[in-house]
Order: sequence, then structure tokens, then C-alpha cells
Amino acid sequence: MENIINALLITNVFYHVFVGIKRKFITGLVIISTMLSIILTAVGIDSNKLLVCYTLIYISLLLFLSYNGTLFVRKLNLLGLGLISIFFIFFSLSYLFSPAALSDYGLWKIKQFTITAIFPSLLILLGKIGSKEVRWIENFILISAFFISLIVIINFIISGSNVLSSNWFIRHTAGDINPIWLSRFLGVALIIIQSPRFSHKFFWVCIISIFFLCAGLLSGSKIILYFVIPIAIFYRIRSHNNKDLIKFMLFILVLIIVIYCFFSIFDPLAITRRFSLKSGTAIQRITLYKLSFDAYKSGNFKSIVVGNGVGTIGQSLGFGYVREYPHNIIIEILYELGFIGLSLFLLQLFTIIKIYLNKTKSWIFYTYILFFLCSLTSGDLVSNENIFIYFAFNIMYVNSDISKQLSEQLV
Repeated sequence: MENIINALLITNVFYHVFVGIKRKFITGLVIISTMLSIILTAVGIDSNKLLVCYTLIYISLLLFLSYNGTLFVRKLNLLGLGLISIFFIFFSLSYLFSPAALSDYGLWKIKQFTITAIFPSLLILLGKIGSKEVRWIENFILISAFFISLIVIINFIISGSNVLSSNWFIRHTAGDINPIWLSRFLGVALIIIQSPRFSHKFFWVCIISIFFLCAGLLSGSKIILYFVIPIAIFYRIRSHNNKDLIKFMLFILVLIIVIYCFFSIFDPLAITRRFSLKSGTAIQRITLYKLSFDAYKSGNFKSIVVGNGVGTIGQSLGFGYVREYPHNIIIEILYELGFIGLSLFLLQLFTIIKIYLNKTKSWIFYTYILFFLCSLTSGDLVSNENIFIYFAFNIMYVNSDISKQLSEQLV
């Protein structure tokens, strides 16, 4: 059964990549490239998966270079390009003067950050996007998330009743996907399914939402419970008109029932250990935050203003120039790039919030918020590349005619 689902997953990838190349969906191909690693891991393809992702980005570049129509036409793109470029210039200068510049981690960090975050973001901002391309991206994510959720739930069923009685929560995934990255991916799908596009399919929205929710909770990640569900609910409130109040209340009721039933079938101790904010992992993260922040505060004036240099974050935790980090990119940026670097980074967040104040917010905006919140609890600057990519994606979306059309439909 799993082999059949894997085959369908791969077919979905090939189909959407083929359509994307044929229609020259430059932005869409970049967005898909960020998710290919998860999908390929789900089907058991671990070797060269990053090469596949990079190849798709470079295909997008070739399509951009060969594009005959008008691409870069809006002034807002300049703002996005400027903010990304200024941060990267400061990041590069910090790397050049960093004591970790020649270390393996320093070299790896500058290379990975450039390839996986900066380059794709700039490529998106130099292009354009239409409603067909956004729908194509939505379809790819939803179909992929459906098949991956199916694998997770099947694995849970196969594992038997022992997992229900265990006082340790056994995390489930698809293939060798990191449960944290799995929950982020399913979280994006859960947000997308709440969009106005599916407002006339309330029954199916509830069914698919339950499906994604259960698979996400089975991953054992707190992200689904504390970030994704509140964001999805808030998005649904903001994106649907007042006539949908009854449907909204029913949707909330369905979520409450599903979460209650899910938690009730497991051992209470296992649920507390896994999902409580007072669990061991949560306390460990807080300890890491404190160590790195205290190390930053204890530095001299220069390190407080411009940081200690790219690749030095491991030092704040008592290590050398290795990939050890506090799982909070605000603290990581503050330690490595100082107050100036953090200010340049936060300008992106403030810009997105400001330009969306009087506009209808799409799932792209809420996905950006999700990735930003996740970056405060998990991963480092390199592994949270989606913050930069979805910043660029938001600039492109709000700069297009799609956002205006959506606003008019909801008035």
C-alpha cells in the first residue's frame, strides 16, 4: 500500500514540475523546490535529494533568463530586493570578518544560506505571479500533504495498540522525515485548505482538515497545537465573510472534538510529556535561549552592535565553530550579527505587516507568520530559509492583481 502511495506522490511531483516548466511558473518552481526534500524523504529517496532541489531552482533561473515577456514591473519589488540585499550584504561582511570564516561550519553556512535562502528569494522578486500559478502551488501542496498524511496514519494503524498504552508518546512520520519539518509542511496545507477558494466545500474542508490535523498531531510536534491551529482559525475568521459564522462555529466544534478524541486515546502521561510546554524539550530550549542571550549580553560594545561574526553561534553554548544553535533565530542573529543585523532582519517582518494592513491577507501571509513563529522555537538561520522565501513570495503576491481581486470578492 505504501509503495502505491509513494508512486502517486512521485507522479504528483513530476506532473506539477512538468506543468510548471511548460507554463514558466518561475515563482512556483522555487516554492516547490523548498518542499521537495520533505517529499523525496517520504518516499525513501535520501541520496542526492538536495541536488534535485537545487536543480529545480536553477531550472527556474534558466526560465527567467529565457523569458520573453515582462517580468519585473512593480516598484514594491524594489523594496523587497533592497531589504533582502541589504541583509545579505551585512551577513557577507560579517562572514568576511568572522573568526569562524575558515571553519567548516562557517564555509558551509555562507554557502547554504546563499543557495537555499537568498538566491531563491531574489529570483522570486525578479519575476511575477498570476492566479493560475498560485492555484497550481496550492494544488501541489494539498495533494502532496494528503498522500503524506495517509502514510503517517497508515503507519500509526500498523504499529498496533501498544503505542496507545505507552507512557511515552511514539512519534510517527513518513519515511525518515523529521517530525518537526513534517508538521510544518502539514501546517501549511491545513492553512491553505481554509482559504476562500474552498468556502463552498465546507464538508470536504472539515474532512481534509481533520486528516491533516491528525497526521500532524501524530508527528508529536507542538507546532500543530500551538501555532498551526490558532493561525488556521484566525485565517478562517479574516478570510470569510460574516455569512459564514455558523460554518465557522461548526468548524471550531469539529476541531475541539477531534483534538479531545485524539488525546483521549493515548496515555495521559504520554500526552503531557510530549505536548506540555513544561515538558523536557521545552525546558531545554529555554535553557539554550538563556545561555546564548547571556553570552550576547556579556560581549563588548562591538559584538553587541555588529555581532560576533557568522558561524560563531556555537560559542554561545560552550562549543566551538560548529553547528550548535539555540533554536531561535532572533537570538542567533543577535549573537552573530548584532543589533544592526537583527534590525535589518526584522525590517522584513515589519514591512510585510505594514503593506498588508489594509489588504486582504492570503494563506501566503499566514504561512510566513507560521514559519516566523517556528523559527523562534526550532532550527537555525539556514534551516529556516522559508522566512526569506515567503517574504519574497508575499511581496510578489500583494504586488499582483490577485490580491486586489480577492479583496473585491470579500467586500
